[in-house]
Amino acid sequence: MPLYPILPSFAGGEVSEALSSRIDIEKYSTFLARCRNMLVLPQGGVTNRPGTFYSGTVKGSPVRLVPFVYSKDQSYVLEFGVAYIRFYAVVDDVAGMVTTADGDPAEVVTDFDADRLWEVSFIQSGDKLFLFCPAREPRVLTRLSHASWTLSELSFDPPPMGPVEPIEHELAFRRAGSLPSRVIAKNPSGVFSDADVGTYIRLEFMRRSSVVITDTARLIEPDGATSYESAVVQVRGSWELTARFSQGEPLDASDVNDPTRFSHGPYTLQIRIGSSGTWRDYAVMNDGLTHTITGEAPLTGDEDPHFLRVLGSYPARDFEFSIKENDMSAWALCSIWAVYPDWGQANIAFNRGVVPEDGQQIVTWYRQAFGPNNYPSCGAFYQDRLVLANTPGDPQAFWMSEVGDYYAFGWETPQEDDDAISGSLMGRQNNEIESMVALESLLFFTGGSTWRIAPGGDGKAISPSSMLARPQGEFGAAPLAPLVVGNNVLYVQRLASRVTALTYSLDVDSYEGPDMTVLARHLLEGHKIVDWAYQHEPWGIVWCVRDDGALLSLTYLKEHEVYAWALHETDGSFESVCSIPGERFDEVFFVVRRGANRCIERLARRWNGSSHVAEGGQFLDCALRHAEGMSYAIHEGKAVTVFASGHVYPDRTVTAGSVDSAGVSSMTGALVGLPYRSYLQTVELEVSGRQGTSMGRPKRINKIRMKLQESLGVKAGPDLGRLSLMKETATPSVIDAEPPELFSGYADQVVRGGYDDRGVMVVCQDEPYPLTLLALLPEFDNG
Repeated sequence: MPLYPILPSFAGGEVSEALSSRIDIEKYSTFLARCRNMLVLPQGGVTNRPGTFYSGTVKGSPVRLVPFVYSKDQSYVLEFGVAYIRFYAVVDDVAGMVTTADGDPAEVVTDFDADRLWEVSFIQSGDKLFLFCPAREPRVLTRLSHASWTLSELSFDPPPMGPVEPIEHELAFRRAGSLPSRVIAKNPSGVFSDADVGTYIRLEFMRRSSVVITDTARLIEPDGATSYESAVVQVRGSWELTARFSQGEPLDASDVNDPTRFSHGPYTLQIRIGSSGTWRDYAVMNDGLTHTITGEAPLTGDEDPHFLRVLGSYPARDFEFSIKENDMSAWALCSIWAVYPDWGQANIAFNRGVVPEDGQQIVTWYRQAFGPNNYPSCGAFYQDRLVLANTPGDPQAFWMSEVGDYYAFGWETPQEDDDAISGSLMGRQNNEIESMVALESLLFFTGGSTWRIAPGGDGKAISPSSMLARPQGEFGAAPLAPLVVGNNVLYVQRLASRVTALTYSLDVDSYEGPDMTVLARHLLEGHKIVDWAYQHEPWGIVWCVRDDGALLSLTYLKEHEVYAWALHETDGSFESVCSIPGERFDEVFFVVRRGANRCIERLARRWNGSSHVAEGGQFLDCALRHAEGMSYAIHEGKAVTVFASGHVYPDRTVTAGSVDSAGVSSMTGALVGLPYRSYLQTVELEVSGRQGTSMGRPKRINKIRMKLQESLGVKAGPDLGRLSLMKETATPSVIDAEPPELFSGYADQVVRGGYDDRGVMVVCQDEPYPLTLLALLPEFDNG
């Protein structure tokens, strides 16, 4: 008795042979044994992969593609090669190289060689793309206009500082006469070297209390002065004014009712902020015998200085006062302009901060964190801070800039909430920070684990006093930058052969997620992912370039539990991929090595919604649209396919840059490119009944019924060697006939063959026509 199962979805994608008997898995009926040059749609159907358009040939090799996205309407693809960067953009639905007014390629010169090309990481803010590489100073690529770009070194002021120097590197500050300011190490050996010249150090010390002014005001009327004005003094840091009025002469009985004999004021303390500011009253002293007034002034020159003065007038009494600066923690940022290693001495110039006193002992000090071959490897933006991490000398360290100033990494003493922050991940292993992702928290991906850094306590903003670092899992990450998909993060694990999806879980207050490759482990067994990109529109696909030049796709929709893999092949090797926003969908670009050429190719649109085959769609790789005088030298010696007016003309050889067009009705608007085959193969059919499972029993498929959408030229059969054209999707054999309309609906194919123990079906498209399969409804006998 025939059985009529239905396969309504293929959302499981291609799975490993190890799962071929796992009928206990709920998703088993959605699995495919093969999904080649096919894409799994989020709704469950499958469609053949669109082809690619040739956009240009790279200048040199190796090369990688990097997205530059200013907005959804302004985005570029950067051809990042050895010692250069070129630019591609989509204008009026045509992708091409950006050129100057003279017609030359817009290009920026770099110093990144082949060995460093894939070490460079990128983050973007507006028109600026920040570049990080451990062997090069951080750079920023700035877009000035569509065809004008500049690359410059990042300058930090003040720069990030390394960890505090060990206690045995204690310094003494010396300044005497005309001699330069200098610091001298208590134990000279190994403290300073010639490599320190031109770098910065930060000194921290205790500023001793000192009196800045003391005076006595005497006002005598009528013979003496009637007003008093002290000298103007500048105060730094915490200050204190102490004052005492004289008690005057003993009172006679006649003076009892004279109020002036008891008046001790008025004396006024005034403050001026800035050298040209306006004086204003700070405090008035006219009662009591003694007064103490305190205040805070900027300790360094980063803010306007504070000035004080004291004023008095008749009938005030004699008045003694002093103003002193209190003991407090101070710091100085200094540049080193000469060193004497044998003496442990460095001559310094003060950049900002407080100049220590001669002989001041400096126990706490820091060196500049970055230097030759010791620069940060990655960066991120988090809560209006620039975050840098991982130098070769300190692979677990990170630095956060001051709030609102990406180029400043300074801090006050004591630290304030908007000061720069530095820290280090204190894990069980000393694995370097490979990348960072900023979401609600800042995620760090190291070679051995994942970390989450967030504000501590109830704080909503991270600060020097409010920061908490917590490990999220012991799965290491590869250097490849993670992808953010909605509020989820996809990252490649340490060996670059597994993909993990991280999502925040409120239940455990941590990020966790599954291994996304567990069902299709064979696609990455013995291989690595070397580049990837996420195409949000139209289908939510992650494109992965494998180290052997194959291309993988992962259809990923977490909210619908869809994650389906497929393998894509072409006449060549994929080397890089990136995605940028487009007008109606996200644009995807590849670098594909084809023979001696490396081509930049743009993924074509899947279909334009028309039911007429000649009006849209493109299913050839590295295709060019014919124009008068066009050269096809990129395909020299290759057998290409011509697609013209809805008809297919295969096996046309390119010779001397020209394509054989004999018999082609019209080359106007024709596409010329490389053909490829798309197909899927189902897993073994499983129908459970009263007699148990059909798994492993002899089966014979009598008929394949499929539900198609806008398809043409579809073939089906029990295997790739026994395929037959579905008559409903057949194309006319007469060249001058009108191209057919695409077919949507049910199509049937009778299968002639015997019994086997597998019962699989193959659906194939080997011509440049569309194929979208929504369901399979086979008829089969279970022997």
